[in-house]
Amino acid sequence: TDSVTYFRVQDFPATQVVTHRHLDDHIAEVLAIIQEAPKPALISCRAGVDRTGIIAAAYRMLVGGKSQEEAIKEMDGFHSPWNPLNNRYVRSITGSRKAAILHNATKWRTLLRPVGRFDCRDGGCRFLGHRVP
Repeated sequence: TDSVTYFRVQDFPATQVVTHRHLDDHIAEVLAIIQEAPKPALISCRAGVDRTGIIAAAYRMLVGGKSQEEAIKEMDGFHSPWNPLNNRYVRSITGSRKAAILHNATKWRTLLRPVGRFDCRDGGCRFLGHRVP
């Protein structure tokens, strides 16, 4: 049996990627999840395009040391129709904004609680939707 811990980012509709509203805080939360969760970590949104791409780009820059342009090139591989807006957002993650996201990721680490886990066996997975100790 394999078990995967599941974290959910609340109140993160796809429209926030277009407007960039609250995006810094969601990125900080996901960075904290990646730092604290068992590895490997899988990041996905409903379509695996917009939120996934922008979170991956931010992670690659803030944690992985990639340049903005390297992160944008990777993000463009998700083929989001919103890439021009997403590229502008990624380019805006500099200076005090970058420092604030990283600082907030540290604060998020104390607040994280998994919402459940997936138990997988015999070619299938079952979600157990309760808090994991």
